[in-house]
Order: sequence, then C-alpha cells, then structure tokens
Amino acid sequence: MRTSMFVQKCGSRLMKGHFKDWEPSVTVAAMKTVCLTPSANWYSAGALASDGDRLLVGCARQALLLAGPVATAAGGAPSLHHHGVVEDAHRERVVGAVVWRHAPGAVSVVSCGEDALVKLWTCEVAEEEGRFRYHCEKQHNAHGKLKVAAVAHAARSPHVAISVDERGTFVVWDTVAHTTRTLFLEKMAPTELRCSPHTEHVVAVAGKRGLLWTVSLAASGRVLQKLRGHDDDVTSISWCPELTTLLSFEQDHLLASASKDKTIRVWGTRGGRCHVTQRVPAPAEGGGRRQSAGTGGERAWLAVLWTASDCLYSSGLTGQMLRWRLSGDGDGCQVVHRCHGRSLFNIVGLGELVVSSGIQRQLVVHDPRSLLTGAVPCLGGQTAALDTCPVDPGRLAIGCGDHTIRVWNLGADTAYSTVTVWQGIKAKVLTVAWHPHKDTRLAFGTDEGRVGVCDPGAGRPPQLCPEHHAGAVYSVSWSPAGQLFSLSLGAVWRHDAARLAAVPWPPAAGRAACSQLSWGGGGAALGRQDGAVELLTTDGLVRGAALGHRRLVTALRWGPAAGDGGSRPLAVASYDSFVSVFDVPDLDGSGCPELLQARVTLTGHKSRVLDLAWLQDSPTRLVSASQDATVRVWDTVAGAAVAVYSGHHRPVRCCLPHPLLPGHVFSGGDDCSLHLWRVDEQDAAVPETELGDGRRARTQRSLFPLSGAAENRGKAHSQADLEHLMAAGDGSAPGGDGWSHVGLFGDDTALRDMVDKEMRHHEAQKSSAQLLHMSLWRGDTAAVVRAAAAEALLTDELLALAPMVSYRFWEEMSLKYAEQLENSKECLKASSVLLACHKVSEAVALLLRHSLYREALCVSRLRLAPDDPSHGRILRLWADQLTTEGNMEQAAKCYLSLGDWAAAAGVLSRRSDPGSLWLAARLWARASDRTQTRALALLCVHASCLRAEWDVGLAVAREVPVVVAGAHLCVAHRTVTAELETTKQRLYEWAARLLSGDDATGSTEQTTRHAVDGKTDGSGKSAEERGKEREGSSAESGKRESETGKEKSSDEQQSVERDGTAVGEECRDATAVSSQEDGTEWLLGQLRQAWRTAGLEQQEGLPQRLQEVAYRTIPTSPKQLWLAVCSELSLAALESDPSVSAARLVKLLALCQQSVPSQLPLLCALLVPSPRGCLWETGRKYILPALLSVLHQKAHLAGSESSATPSSSNGVKVAPSSAAGTADAVPTEASLSECVRRLELLYVSGKTQEEERMFSELSVRLKAL
Repeated sequence: MRTSMFVQKCGSRLMKGHFKDWEPSVTVAAMKTVCLTPSANWYSAGALASDGDRLLVGCARQALLLAGPVATAAGGAPSLHHHGVVEDAHRERVVGAVVWRHAPGAVSVVSCGEDALVKLWTCEVAEEEGRFRYHCEKQHNAHGKLKVAAVAHAARSPHVAISVDERGTFVVWDTVAHTTRTLFLEKMAPTELRCSPHTEHVVAVAGKRGLLWTVSLAASGRVLQKLRGHDDDVTSISWCPELTTLLSFEQDHLLASASKDKTIRVWGTRGGRCHVTQRVPAPAEGGGRRQSAGTGGERAWLAVLWTASDCLYSSGLTGQMLRWRLSGDGDGCQVVHRCHGRSLFNIVGLGELVVSSGIQRQLVVHDPRSLLTGAVPCLGGQTAALDTCPVDPGRLAIGCGDHTIRVWNLGADTAYSTVTVWQGIKAKVLTVAWHPHKDTRLAFGTDEGRVGVCDPGAGRPPQLCPEHHAGAVYSVSWSPAGQLFSLSLGAVWRHDAARLAAVPWPPAAGRAACSQLSWGGGGAALGRQDGAVELLTTDGLVRGAALGHRRLVTALRWGPAAGDGGSRPLAVASYDSFVSVFDVPDLDGSGCPELLQARVTLTGHKSRVLDLAWLQDSPTRLVSASQDATVRVWDTVAGAAVAVYSGHHRPVRCCLPHPLLPGHVFSGGDDCSLHLWRVDEQDAAVPETELGDGRRARTQRSLFPLSGAAENRGKAHSQADLEHLMAAGDGSAPGGDGWSHVGLFGDDTALRDMVDKEMRHHEAQKSSAQLLHMSLWRGDTAAVVRAAAAEALLTDELLALAPMVSYRFWEEMSLKYAEQLENSKECLKASSVLLACHKVSEAVALLLRHSLYREALCVSRLRLAPDDPSHGRILRLWADQLTTEGNMEQAAKCYLSLGDWAAAAGVLSRRSDPGSLWLAARLWARASDRTQTRALALLCVHASCLRAEWDVGLAVAREVPVVVAGAHLCVAHRTVTAELETTKQRLYEWAARLLSGDDATGSTEQTTRHAVDGKTDGSGKSAEERGKEREGSSAESGKRESETGKEKSSDEQQSVERDGTAVGEECRDATAVSSQEDGTEWLLGQLRQAWRTAGLEQQEGLPQRLQEVAYRTIPTSPKQLWLAVCSELSLAALESDPSVSAARLVKLLALCQQSVPSQLPLLCALLVPSPRGCLWETGRKYILPALLSVLHQKAHLAGSESSATPSSSNGVKVAPSSAAGTADAVPTEASLSECVRRLELLYVSGKTQEEERMFSELSVRLKAL
C-alpha cells in the first residue's frame, strides 16, 4: 500500500494518458502596443494560417501572433492590424497553428511545436478597449517525444484538431471533451496537413520525397490514395474550395500541390489521377534580381493557395506571387507582385485578401479586387538599438538582430513606410547613430566588429571601416563636429570622414576599459567598466568624474539643459540595476567640479539597466529599459517611478520617445518586436504575472513534512523534545505517537515509526516522488519496481535499481520496460533494452513490427549467425515496403543482396528513365530471361528518345542484338529533333510559301496556281466536282447520324490504317501527274545521311528489325507523337516504292490529327516543305486546316489582340510557341490577306462550321490591321 501511490502519479511524465501535469494559466493581459511583430518562420508550411475571414495567425519562433485586416479608405492599399502576440507559446519552435472564432470577441488557437506539445489557446480581442488577453486552456502530449509536423482542424467541426508527427502518427483531439484518438496507418515524413472542406474526416498529407496521401480518419482510419508524381519534397497543398465542374473534372475533390521540383499539380483525389501539371516559369533573362545559388535549386520552396475553382495563387522561383487561371480561356500565369525578395514561403486567404510571407520578413497583403498591395514589416531578430534623425525627426532607425537596419518614416501617409538596409551587413546590428547635421549618414556597429555608414535612401551598400574590430561594437556616436567614434573591447576609436579609417582615441586610455561614450553638455561623458564616469571637453581634456556606480556602465544619456549657461542632467545606468542622475555644468566653462555626486538615485529594476532616454515633452522624466523585461518612466525630481510598462516578455534592450507623438515611447528587446505605448496608460507598480504557458514555479516538497512542522513549533516545544530524549536515554521516557517526530534521534524502532508515519502522509498527499525515495530507503525496491511495471510507469532510474534484487528480476523488468517503451512508440530504445538482455531475435522482431527495416537488418547481421534466415526475411520485407513507397533503387539493392536478379529487375523496370530501364534489362539478362531482356531494352530505346538521351539508346542498341535497329531510330529522332527547332520558328514562312506555290528554290508549282485560279485542285478534279462530292458526303453523313441518333465514333488505329490504304491508291495516280521530286524526299535523304555519318549501314533484314523496334503506342503527348513520327520516317526512308512511303506519311498526318492535334501544323511543315509531290496532293484534308491555324494565329499576334487561344478547323489549340513561329517577321496586311485569299480558294467548298468561324475572325482582324 505504501507504494501504490507511486503507480498513480509519478511526476508529470508518468501520468496515465497523454495529458501532462498541467494547470490552466491565469489570464495574461497585454496592451495592444506591438507595432512591429516577430516575422513568420522560414521554410515552414504552417507558419501562416487564417480562419478564412478576419483572423490571421502566424508562427514566429516560439511565439504566436494574431492580426486582422484594416478597413482602408477607397483607393488605399490593404494593411493589417496586430491584435497581439502570445509570447513563449512553446518551449521550442512553433511549426503550425489553426484559428477560429468561437464567440464574438473570443478566439481559439491550436498550436503545435517541436516540443511535441499541442496546445489550445483562448484569446480575447477587445479592440475598443485596446486590450488583448490570452491564456492556455488545454494541452496534450499524445505524440510522446516526436516532433509535431503539422496541425489542422476539421472544416465542419473546428473544435476537432488533427495533428501529425514526424513519423506519421495522427492524433485527433476533441478540444471540448478533451479526449484524443491516436492512429498510425503507415510510416510518413509529413510536411503539411490539410482537412478536406467537402468531406468530414478526410485529410490530405504532403510529404517528403514527392509523396502525397489522402487519409480517412474515421473509425480506425485508412489510406484512401497515395499520389505519386512529384520528384522532390512537397512543400504546400491546398484543396479546391468549391465542389463544382472544372474543365473536364466532373464533381471531383481536387487538391493542388507544390513541390521543390518546381511544379504545381492538380489531383483528383477520388481516382488519384494528376489532371494538371504546371512548371513554375523561370525568371526572365536579365529581369529582376539574379537567382542566388540556392534559388530554384536545393532551396527552392513553393507555396500554393486555391481561392476559387479556376484561380490558384503560388510562389515563383524568385519570390514572386503568381496567379494561375485554370480555365481554358484564361491568360495562364500572371505575376501579382515581387515583394518578397528571393523566396516566398506561405500564402493564405483572409476574406477577399491574399496574405503572404517571405524571406524579406514582411507580411504582404494583396487585394485582388483593387489590385493594390500593401506590406507590413516584421522583425527577424532582437531589437538592439533605436535612434531618431536630428535633421528629420520623423525617421526612426532600428538596429535589428536579423542583420538589417530598418528606417521607418513615421511621418508618411501610410502606416508602414520602411526602408531596409541589408547589403554588406553580415551580423547583428548592436548600435545605430544618426549624423547630427546630415540625414544621409547613419552609422552602425555590428556583432562581428564592423563599423559602417550608410545612406538609407540611396539603395547602395554602406561604406565600411577598412579595419575590422576584434570584438563586438556596442557603441557608435558622432561628436558635435561630425566625427565618428566607435567603442569595442574597451577601447575608443576615432574614424576619419573619407575612408572611416580607425585610430585609437588617446583620451580614452585609462586604468579601466571603456564601455560607453556620449556627447553633450559641451563635451563628452565616458563610462568605464569599473563604474566610473569621466567628463571630458571636446578636446579630450578630463574636467571631472561622476561617482556612484561600481559595475560596468551600460548607458549614458544627456538631458535637456535647464537654461542658458545652466547645468545639464546626465543619466547613468550600469549593471548595478539602478540609475543615477548627475547635474553637470558646462564642460567648456570653469565651474565643473572634479567630483560630482548623484542628485538622485532611481531604484526599482530587478536586473541590469540596458538603455536610457529622456522624454522630450517632460524634461524631468527619464525612461529606462532593463533586463528584467520592464520599461520604467521616472520623475527625476521626486525620485520615483511614475509608470511601468511590462508588455515585454524578454529583456528590453532599447527605448526611445516617439519624436512626433508626445507621451509615447518606443521599446524593443529580445522578444523580436517593437512596442509603442503611452506613458499615462501605464501603472506605477509592476503587475504580478504568471508564466506564459501557465506553469507556476514550484518549490521542492520536504521529505519530512510532519517532523519538520513539529520541530518548528517554538522554543518551549524544542525544550520538551530535549527532555524526552534525555528521559529516553535512561529508559524512563513515556511512549506514544506524540514523540514520533524525534524518531531520527532515537532508537531504530522510533526511526521506523517516524518513517512509516511520513510515508502514510505522503501517500495521503499523493506526493509520489517523496514516497518513492522513502520506499527505496527502506529497501522496498522490488515492490516499488513491480508496482511501476504493473502501471506501465517504469523509468530508466527504476530499472537501474532492479539488479539490487536479482538478475532474474532485472531481466523480467527489462522485458516489461521494453513492452512499455514499444507501446509509447520508443522502438529504438525498446530494442536496446531487449539487446541488453541478450534477446536479439525479440529485438529484431520489435523493429520489424514498426517498419524499422534498416535498423533490424543491421542488428540481425551484427548479432546473429551469417546463415540465419532472418537476414533474407528482413531484406524481402524491406524490399516490399520500399517498393510500396516508390523507392525502387533501394528495393533493387535488397533483392541484389539476396541474389534475386529477376526481382531486382522487376522493381527497376517500373522506372521510366533510360538508365533504370537499361539496368533492368541487364539484370533480366543475368536472370536468363530473353523475353524480358528484349522488352526492357526496347523500352530503354524509346525512353532515351523521349528524354533526348540518345547516347543511352545507342549504347543499348549496340549491346543487345535483338534491338540493334534501335540505333537507327535514335539517330533519326536526334536528326528530326534538330530539324524541328528550325521549323518551329518559320511556320508562317512555310504557310506563305505553300500558298504562293513556291518551293524552297523559288520555282513555281503549276498545280497550286491552277487551284488558286479555280480551275483544278491539283488532283485533276474541278472545283465544282469537288464541291459536289463534299456536299454529297456531308448530306449522306448527316442522314446517317439522324437515323441512328448517335455521335460518330471509331477506333483511332483503324481510322489511320483506312486512311493510309486509301491514300496509297491515290498516290499511285498522283505520281503520274507530278513527275517532279517529292518535297519530303529531302527529309528522308537527311535521315539516310545521318545513318551513314553514325556508321549505321543498311543491312539485310533492317526493315523488319526496324518494324520490331518502332514506337506503336498511340501517342497522347507531343514527345510520344514525334517518336512515332521518327519510327514511320525511318521505315519510309528504307522504302523503295514512293507510293508506300507516301502512304506511311499520310498515316502520320491522320494519327497526329486524332491524337495530338496541336502538333499538326508543325508536322505538316516538316513533311510538306513545298507544294509538290504526292503528299501535297493526297494529304490536303490535313494540310489545309494546319495552314488555317497558322494564319489565324499570325493574325492574332500581328493585331496584338487579347483574344482566346485560336483553334484550327479540327479543334486544335495552337500555342503561340508552336503555331505562330515567333521568329517570323510580323506580316504586312497585304501579304497576310493574300495568303488568306489563296487558302480560301483552295478550300473551294466544304468548310466546317469551325473553319467558317476562323475565316470570319481572320477577316475582322485583317481589317483591324
């Protein structure tokens, strides 16, 4: 019974469940005085979040910041208003937060951090009273010791918070009922978590290595889809906010993802299909800031936000915000703003606004309605120094710990008009000082020993002192004559005006090192590290000394003069935690005494005073900033504090009165923020505060509370105790419990009685730690350890005591401790405990149960026999898991270690890159599987062409005889690809040449001219006959469709074969008509020449082998189409019969029109370079629509109209880069009109409705030209 309390509670870590030993904090109140907040964390997907309406929460180091939009006047840029900052929200970095409003004026925030805690904060935002209150209401540590990676809340139940840790364990927390549910589905490495706005319990998880999951958390949970497509870590995901029809995705739950591979993808989560892939455009050559070494590479970070069904926002490669239009009629990608420098990390929606954060440490607010953008600056480090410009008091210089200087124009029309000086600054800025007569010279000193002078408005790097101080520069100042002085490592240095070269200042030499220098009162005050303050003239002569401090002087500030010729107050602060004020006469006169005594001493700070400032509107009031996180305002006449500001939670390093607002004070410090507050709104006493997270400091409880209380009852009781002990010595002392408190001084029986009584008291008071100690003192080790094991509360300390009982007992407790650790997901530690007991097989099995295959294999190989079957079993299990995760190369290593060549080849064959496919083919060869070797070698040849890695394909063709003809295909593909680069740029020139009837040599094609004149179409038929044939064909087709009521459809491959057969017969007839050389023969000749150059001679059976390696898959992309084109061109180059070659090429045109119609103009330009030959005569129904598309697009570019992307007669969407020929000169109206006229004559009759529309648009645009 004495040890039962131990198993009920043994400190905060040993409680049952996942809720730590924690008490709700007393409400913490903070005035809404923060004007510059800490900046959002970098490279964190959850650093910004919103409720979608008017609440924004940001994660800034260990703090949380809350903000909302500001109502601006018409035409004003949008901005934000800071509600407040939750300081020290977590002990380590905050990684994510969600926010919602549960009542008017009441806000709930759930945050998670790297300290493995998830907390619920309740905040009260009282804007009318100017107050922000917050307290931590609840928290849980269900993730154990694992870092929490992300948090989200259900759209329909915002009080249900869902978090996921770095291992992939989900915790569903009902913040109202205060219950948690833990789910582990599979091992993940999550980066972001988003709940579906359409389906309850469905979440999307972004992960590393390009993986995405959609997970249902209902019941025991299950993985719905595992989406693969990205090649690098996924950094951001966003659900489509509307469940509507978008493009061709009918009623699907769409998810957008952004990755470090510089792509944005849109997924259909029902089928797991990627519908859209957009590559983020690279910055224009020479435009904007040049990319740094990391931008767009290993440091590339993309964020994405889906605001409407057809509108996405994302970050660019160099910090731009981009807007994407997903509809077909949109204008694609547009740059919204470039306000974030090199990187943009987060984008969230705030009502109609879009808020983003980036590397330049500012929140940028964009209004899509007015297209206006506003920036709210933030701070990324401590606020170390403040100074206002004497020439322009409205300019405030802020020295920051993030290696920057912010210059804030307080008199500007906008709330935040700042300039950031960052060039040339490589360390924390510790001090700043404006020139007394020039607003273009601002001096600063850094933590690394640099001194510099900058012009904040010039935008150029600062001028740096050529000498580098050995230590930090903690003071810079200007003399009245404009000379710059710096102080470092106890020495004062003077800098010249031209080069800032530093030389020692002789007057500063002395017995103690210098710590501060301040000019005023006709001279200077020099503070030393021993507390002495010397008063010097402008020439450096010592006129006196101010005594009163014994420790290092931290601040010297001259106050306003009392009158003409009167004395000036000098305030001195030091490590002594008090402030002294001296009245110093004019140092240039003769009335300065050698020793000055302090007029008043100001005491009240509990730690060092770090900065001082005099109020300009109240000459007798002094402001002091201290390391105790308070700022005090003193009345130097009365010697008492009139106001105490306690809004900071870390040491305050600087303070300064507002130059334009009387009675207002700036203060900043280690909490990475700048506060602005009114003196008359602060109390004169320091308010009592609680710890930020509600945990109160506790004193250690006594092990002998009863005995201690009895011995402290007074002198009379102590004398009675002595009388009792004297009587006990001669055996005459009375017994009873009244004397148990002196049992420590009695015999063994009395001692045991005292200990038993103390233990019963500890058990009643639930003092588990004290009870544990006393139990061990009594020797009840086995009972204590067994009780802890029964309640799964064993610790390392308790297990270390088990050998005191016996080895068998220690082994038994070790097994129980390993089981306890496994249940708490501490698997590696559990396996180590088992190994300590020589339970190697059990340790390996434990690691396997938790998918720790690498660790299990290492332990198995090191501790078990070489022929143990466990090695192979682990490798196969690991390979299966790696295959599921998509890590095929690692899985192949496992199979190769097992000697399973076929399995290794099988997993590598799932890759699509040529290198992997070639390696898989070689592995199949090792496995003696000729069929698979040939298949993989053929796939490798095709993949090398698709990826333009022709050398790999050539190597495969040379080493695998069965695909030797693949070398011809690779060379042909390389030749055609090179030709395409030229053809792309001259599409309009090709169209004009074809329509004018000129070939490449300038000859005239009689057939084309006759067709233009209306006499014949080039095939011997008159225009009237062709028109009748087309009208009859159309009528017959319409009649057939009206009878069946069904839409015409046919198999693509059969259609291509049928067209090719028909054309073959037409070509034989057309060959007799045109005896001139076919225009395509030039391209085929190029292929033959390329083969000869590559050393590929025509061998016997080559056509058959080329048939076997040809690409026969129906293409769905331009790359696949051109591979199919090269296959057919290679076969055509080997044909001796021109009619057969022409038939193959017509098949290509038909295939292109049916599968990838956007490439039809380019294919026609490649195959029909001149209006001659069989292909020109028989492929007219494919060539004319291509010509129409080119002319239509060229007219669009010439007129510079913002119309939609044009379409050809067969519905082809023609991109400007592939259809218009950007290198072609913009045509004149006359030349373009002539081309259109000739094309319309070629059509004669039988235009489709789409072609009629395009001709009409051409006419309109030509008139506009």
